[in-house]
Amino acid sequence: MVRNRLMNFGNARSTLLHLASLLSFVAVSRSQVPLINDINPENGPTAGGTIITIGGMNFGTGSGNVQPRIVVGGSPCPQVVWVSSTSVLCETPEGVGSNKPVTVSVNGETSAMNGASVFKYDAPSVLAIEPGHGSAAGGTMVTIVGNNFGATNNNPSVTIGGRPCQSVVWLSNTKLQCVSPPGIGIGDVRVFVLDLSSPENFGTIFEFDAPSIEKLVPDHGPSTGGFTLTVQGLNFGTVD
Repeated sequence: MVRNRLMNFGNARSTLLHLASLLSFVAVSRSQVPLINDINPENGPTAGGTIITIGGMNFGTGSGNVQPRIVVGGSPCPQVVWVSSTSVLCETPEGVGSNKPVTVSVNGETSAMNGASVFKYDAPSVLAIEPGHGSAAGGTMVTIVGNNFGATNNNPSVTIGGRPCQSVVWLSNTKLQCVSPPGIGIGDVRVFVLDLSSPENFGTIFEFDAPSIEKLVPDHGPSTGGFTLTVQGLNFGTVD
């Protein structure tokens, strides 16, 4: 019986040692998960190509089989340079929008999201619109020139004077086309891409053509007035 108890004690001790070894392995493994503490700079153009420095820990040793892999907004960085176990460099891929998650993966372990692990692509900006004027009835095809409209088509939208432009066509990261809405006076031109938009800037405006009178019916009447006069012409605006 004493022998059996000793054997049971030995088995229990072996099991405890095995569990302790497993727990130790898990703890060590978890400690090797990459962690991002800061990203500098935190923003860059939609065309990509910004060299960002990512600071943190557990970024590996830089040897061939444990090179870090960095992903920004779901797209891998085309160029990654390991600096140390606490610092890596990345060339950002193209993209649009703000709060894009950044992750570092090393040897099968990937960093978790936190407040420091985000990158923001620059908001669109409008530099010019051609032509700079058009009919108050709308329907003028305009070309909008600027920056950060997206290196690929992300279905941007455009407003002129707060009204949506029709039939928006993405041409490039710096050029869009659309059909002007109806309006009167002058209208600020703004571009929206995902959750970012160009600022309100009356330096880039579209001017709706001024009204012009072509005909009065009738073209004469009594001096006492009291009769109906019909004015015909252009650019009198539209009824909302």
